[in-house]
Amino acid sequence: GPGEFTKRAFINGKIDLMQAESVANMVSASSHRGVSIALNGLRGALSKEIAVVRDKIINVLSYSEHLLDVSEEDIVDTNIAHIINKVTKIHKKVQKLIKNYNTCRIMTSGAVVVLCGPPNSGKSTLFNALVGSSRAIVNKDPGTTRDLLDALIIIDGVPITLVDTAGLRDPENDVESEGIQKAREYMKVADLAYVINDITKMEVSTEMIDNKLLKETSVVNIYNKIDLIKKGVLDKSSGVFKGGLITSALTGLGVEELKKHIIIALGLENNTTENFGITTPRQYTAIMKSDAAMSSVIGLAGHIPIQLELISFELQNALRGVEDLLGIKTADEILDNMFNSFCVGK
Repeated sequence: GPGEFTKRAFINGKIDLMQAESVANMVSASSHRGVSIALNGLRGALSKEIAVVRDKIINVLSYSEHLLDVSEEDIVDTNIAHIINKVTKIHKKVQKLIKNYNTCRIMTSGAVVVLCGPPNSGKSTLFNALVGSSRAIVNKDPGTTRDLLDALIIIDGVPITLVDTAGLRDPENDVESEGIQKAREYMKVADLAYVINDITKMEVSTEMIDNKLLKETSVVNIYNKIDLIKKGVLDKSSGVFKGGLITSALTGLGVEELKKHIIIALGLENNTTENFGITTPRQYTAIMKSDAAMSSVIGLAGHIPIQLELISFELQNALRGVEDLLGIKTADEILDNMFNSFCVGK
């Protein structure tokens, strides 16, 4: 079955859970950098880093538990300062991994960038200009992109799934509404969404976008078909187009600027993080659990009376987070879910 060999290696203690996830990352990586991050993950670069964090948490936790056995009069401020100081140092390491998550995730799994907006605003032409080939059938009638189109493109080494949504409007027929269903699904997971507006209509499309779907996503307006506008007209109404990008998908004007904008909006313009890091939502959830617990400990600095029980409790939570990362004491259903997403024979 899928993931069988990797699962066996994990269960037999040959690799930890993050190394197992790196196998899946390696198979699905679509950029050189993604392969390199996955390979380093498989070799245990991230695991070593997390193992060091785990040891340090265990050390501080042991010290904190030891203080719980000491009578309160014997505990001095320096004991607590020692704990806070140690936790602050560990926390910095964890924060660095969290900061690099976005880059590592996108480099291994790719970003999802959605083009949406009213029918006939030039989404398909812009899609083709970005993909560099005529994938979408460009038609004069509104709503003619029946199926949702997607293509993998690489911009500056960054893998991006570009999605051309079916024109979002009231589905007048079923063929269109299937595309619209798919469009909505993609919009839920998009890293970035561009709303393509026809600049000749001199209005910004708002009713097209179901904002609930894009609540986690940055949305940017693009004003397309600039080639159809006389120069003077645009200057008079430039206020309407503030904060958006101006393009002509037909002539290619503004397309390079759009590519640059995508990389900057994804936070990848200074793309020089280390070649390993957390890459999956599961890993991110686990490390955030640790991060929150350590923040709580640091927040207890200077509290009188000293809340040692609380410090120990939060340090145990921090430890649980990193152990989740490594797959120590992981629930069976989490493992089944993870390995079932592998392709057969890995």
